[in-house]
Amino acid sequence: MGRFKSIGNISLLLVLSFMGVNFLGCSSTDNEIDSKAYVDKVAPVIFKDWDTSLILTEADPDLKNFSDTNKESFEKGIQSFKDAVGSMKAYKGATLLGKPTEGPDKTVVAAYSVEADFEKGTSKIMVTTTLRDGKWRMGLFNLDPQAEMQRITKAMTPNP
Repeated sequence: MGRFKSIGNISLLLVLSFMGVNFLGCSSTDNEIDSKAYVDKVAPVIFKDWDTSLILTEADPDLKNFSDTNKESFEKGIQSFKDAVGSMKAYKGATLLGKPTEGPDKTVVAAYSVEADFEKGTSKIMVTTTLRDGKWRMGLFNLDPQAEMQRITKAMTPNP
């Protein structure tokens, strides 16, 4: 019976592995690897001082279009991020949120949670990256509201 159970478990693992299930989390696609490398390279530079010219240098066409048509709103938004957390002091890395998705036009989008220490505490930034014409670009980003609440609560709590 024990031998049959072991063979059954091995068979189940083989079937699941053929279906693309990965128990160890070690499988990565090229898009996952490339997009993570891009975020790890660009995020620390962009979020260090919240420089709008650097952001637009790396922006995907949708973000550039938004900044062009809503320049004042875009700049106020970037300033609000800087006012909320300050300059980046230490980059802690990016975590992929789900699998990168490919659209009908062969555009690939990957979403990340970027964690960093800022002047006003640790926070997370939700970031999208877009692969178009073989080049990764920065898409939309926003401060993670839950991480912001934790940072603000910690800042308001008196030290013992």
